[in-house]
Amino acid sequence: MAPEAKGNRKQAPAEVTQILAPVVSENGLMLLETELTKAGKYSTLRVIVDLPEGPGDVDLDTIEQVARQISDALDEADPIKGSYQLEVSSAGAERELRDAREFGRAVGRLAQIKTEAGEVFGRVLSVSETGVEVETKTATQLVPFAQIIKAQQVVDLNGAL
Repeated sequence: MAPEAKGNRKQAPAEVTQILAPVVSENGLMLLETELTKAGKYSTLRVIVDLPEGPGDVDLDTIEQVARQISDALDEADPIKGSYQLEVSSAGAERELRDAREFGRAVGRLAQIKTEAGEVFGRVLSVSETGVEVETKTATQLVPFAQIIKAQQVVDLNGAL
């Protein structure tokens, strides 16, 4: 995980989200997060996008295209005072999994899940309304969403499963 930027971090103003959501949607993506970070006189607007559903990744050409369109829309509306740096990215390979949609995007991939009862590490097999089915080294487990404290997709570099 990258070190956190120092400075004042907060969700970008609602006006920014209202400007960006249709631009992102027109490119077949969904807007996950907008964050405005101020460190001294410098500001950074971080925009995180993702595919709306299913497996797969957001390719760099799409990120580049949506970043240009976001920049144009922000230049036109000018909702942020002063200068800032724009960063547009996907949620990343080791993204946090916070809801059924995000677990659905992780089907076939490894996840580290912290529950009330302990840790579960395995491959996400399926997702239902109530939980996620995970194949561990020893068994297949159904983990109810209500018991999940934190979950993260994990890159499998060592053939763990």
